[in-house]
Parts: sequence; C-alpha cells; structure tokens
Amino acid sequence: MRPLHKEAKPSPRGNNGRRHPPPVTDSATFTTPEASDEDLGDLLLDVLPPDGSTMGNLSARDALSRAAEREIQKDEYERIRDRACLRPINQLQ
Repeated sequence: MRPLHKEAKPSPRGNNGRRHPPPVTDSATFTTPEASDEDLGDLLLDVLPPDGSTMGNLSARDALSRAAEREIQKDEYERIRDRACLRPINQLQ
C-alpha cells in the first residue's frame, strides 16, 4: 500500500548538525552591499591626481567606476562629487 502523501525531503544540515532551510537564491531578494556616497567620495578623492593637476569629470567618473568596480552613472557621480567638494577641509585629511 502506498502512502497518501509524498515524504518531504529533509533540509540540508549545516556545520552544526542542525537543520536549516535551503538558501534563497531569488534575485529579487538578493542584495549586495554598496559603498555609501561618503565612501565613494573618499574613493573619488583617491583617484584624483595627487599633484593637484586637473582632471575632467568624464575621466574622473571613469576612474571612480574602475576603482569602485562598478559603473557610476552621471547623476550619481555628480552627487558624490558635490558632497565630496562640500566637506570641511579637516575631514579630507
């Protein structure tokens, strides 16, 4: 005689031997930590020429994108640049 319901598969066991649900891999619930505007502002200041020579916005945004390892959009770059430029001098050191 067959059972009336199918048996559920056991959940995988973790390193501690206790059962835990399988990891969620739905892209809608997956988030990656991103740097804050302040962190990106620091990174922007790091990619600028140390000798104080000029650098255009497009070149600076490209350098920031490479350093952040992701594409920085124009409006995001402008917000980061403006906030970094408004910081008091003593916070830049």
